[in-house]
Amino acid sequence: MRARTRTSMALAAALALSACAVGGHVSTMGQTFLPEMPGVDQQAAQRLIDAGAPRIQVTLVDRGTTSLLVKDAERQGVSRWRTIDNTQIFTRDGIVVGTRGLSFDLMSADTGGAAAAIRGQRAARIVRFHTYLDGDDRTRIQSYVCDIVPEGPQDIRISEGLTLSGSLVREKCYNPQGDYENVYLVRGGHVMATVQFISRGIGSLQIVFFS
Repeated sequence: MRARTRTSMALAAALALSACAVGGHVSTMGQTFLPEMPGVDQQAAQRLIDAGAPRIQVTLVDRGTTSLLVKDAERQGVSRWRTIDNTQIFTRDGIVVGTRGLSFDLMSADTGGAAAAIRGQRAARIVRFHTYLDGDDRTRIQSYVCDIVPEGPQDIRISEGLTLSGSLVREKCYNPQGDYENVYLVRGGHVMATVQFISRGIGSLQIVFFS
């Protein structure tokens, strides 16, 4: 059996998995969660938190800003997560398939067989198709050939005093206009934490899933 190793997840910013709050302007370890926005139904978000709705903590890797998003809908296997100012991220099986409100959004993603290979920790080659809008609101599609590469058990240090154990899987994607790499920490067939490329304008998101 391969020995566990302690490593960094190659993330640009560490997440502080500490007390989360909705409404107001709450800061923990220098990170701001759900800043108050005028005209937004904060009570709806608070009710989801009070009801124990699943949450994700998302960091814009290039900018170092962190937000808490609450799951408020699921349809045909796609989960919608949002902040109180209605920034939205859509995931399927732990893989981002769309964003809204991030300025350079991923309108949709066809990720092929990536989810099954990543959650099953199996080597595979898949093809992705990402849809974006250009400056004239015209649809632009980017295709990528991606290699899924399992790396085995890892202990990933997320923040000071917190380490998550699981299996590390890399997704290396290639395109003539530029390559990128996604990273997933998987345990029990579920993605626990991940870094995923969204667009050239946004860069990558670091996501930690809370049950």
